[in-house]
Amino acid sequence: MLNFHHIGIASKNIETEEKYYENLGYEKSSEYFIDENQKIRAVFMESSVSPRIELISELRGGGHS
Repeated sequence: MLNFHHIGIASKNIETEEKYYENLGYEKSSEYFIDENQKIRAVFMESSVSPRIELISELRGGGHS
């Protein structure tokens, strides 16, 4: 059996996607973070019955998206 750490989901707007996944039973399990090397802003979300996900958005102009 394969064990995944998480599934990454590209998002145009993390906050909008976060609300969608909360309606599916997910809860935020990290603070928002920035990865300058990948030029992304992201947050992890978890559910008791589904795989952990990472919502990811591209940084715009070197700031938060």
